[in-house]
Amino acid sequence: MKEYLFLTLLFFYTVCASTDALAQNDSTELGPLQEVWPELNIYYHINDNFRLYGIISGTKMDESSYNEGAFSIFVDYFGLRAPISKLNFVGREERFRFRLRAGYLYSTTPPTEEDRIRSHTIRIQTANTFSISQKLRAYYKGKLDLGVSNNEFNARYVPRIILERDFRTEYLTFSAYAYAERFLDFQGRNLNRTRVALGANLKVSRTIDFETYYLHQFTNGINVPTVKAVGTRLKFYFSRKEKNNTNTKSFD
Repeated sequence: MKEYLFLTLLFFYTVCASTDALAQNDSTELGPLQEVWPELNIYYHINDNFRLYGIISGTKMDESSYNEGAFSIFVDYFGLRAPISKLNFVGREERFRFRLRAGYLYSTTPPTEEDRIRSHTIRIQTANTFSISQKLRAYYKGKLDLGVSNNEFNARYVPRIILERDFRTEYLTFSAYAYAERFLDFQGRNLNRTRVALGANLKVSRTIDFETYYLHQFTNGINVPTVKAVGTRLKFYFSRKEKNNTNTKSFD
């Protein structure tokens, strides 16, 4: 119980502290967008190959109230199981070299907004893991989004390359990562964008991880502004209890 309380307080403290730090750079001049992205992730392990994954997230710009909220639900399929990470915790999927994710995402601006925007998106994502050493690995993730936003159809593909390394100290078990991704818009509206990020995953307990990161989005003409964002993710991992039996599938 103490772990859950501690993580909840840490999560909201990080969001508030990040908001204050960004607000200090607020200016009347046109400049980079400065945002905070808090997120709650819940994973439910069904069996060795399938998992449910839910997200509740928000976007906060400078000193304004949350100007966008989102909810999504996904099903993950894991294949090509192999021992990769020595620490065996980061992302809870490091034992697999392939993942297929499919699901639905809904996002909306507040009802008080004059021009309210609602989006419905079907997302399909593949992820491949490449072991470099016992503690260092690379990922390639490709995400296809097919959505409708205020009756307008949108389609884009987002490839992402990630490098991640595990660390263990006397008191902490965590990983540090860096990634780069490119948003490729299929409608030819000059909305392509590039993002880079640095972050860390902290193992808090057997069922809880805490992640924080800094992201920079590069500008692309007048349609894509520069974005500087601080993100946090509080992750809970649950699993279905199964009775022990001698017919359990072996991956040795």
